[in-house]
Amino acid sequence: MKLQDRVVAVTGGTQGIGRGIAAAALAEGAKVSLNGRSKDKGEKALAQFGAGDSAAFFPGDVTVQSDVEDFIEQTVATFGRIDVLVNNAGGAKDLQPTANLSDEEWTLVMNWNLNSNFWATRRALQHMLPNKSGRIINISSVEGKHGKPVFTAYVAAKHAINGMTKSIAREVGTEGITVNSICPGLVITDIIKDNGPATAKAMGMS
Repeated sequence: MKLQDRVVAVTGGTQGIGRGIAAAALAEGAKVSLNGRSKDKGEKALAQFGAGDSAAFFPGDVTVQSDVEDFIEQTVATFGRIDVLVNNAGGAKDLQPTANLSDEEWTLVMNWNLNSNFWATRRALQHMLPNKSGRIINISSVEGKHGKPVFTAYVAAKHAINGMTKSIAREVGTEGITVNSICPGLVITDIIKDNGPATAKAMGMS
């Protein structure tokens, strides 16, 4: 799919991998909507893009279902449709050995990574299926193929994303919609820089 004049929605699009994806899509002539929790980061990203009306930011927390669904609807209301959804938002924090992992932390990581992905995909498909066209790209992780100490919830979520991707791809592939996941390795983003020492300590590497 050529991106010229296509509408691309990126969750977690104000920093790191998401901001890079948004910038690349804009460079190819797409119209891009960004989601993120920080209004300041969203406005900063838009200023850096310098894309005018071709880019829009909608603040929201992807761990909240209504915020995710609103993001998809705001994208469609602003640009008229959604052609590409990039489920990029996700992460892990407060890493603990499994024996110490709280229900609250487990739920947070699942909402942040897996459930947000599902909520956005479900709502986007409601717009894509009538048009028999669309692309859904899930940013998973290499950890979705392996395992890692103290990353139990994160790894479980990424494995689930990959399984969900395969299932939905088979379900909607005959409707002109493709669904794929990308499993990057370590990318040195601001979040990694900020949390690197704590992560290394939790894994017994420092």
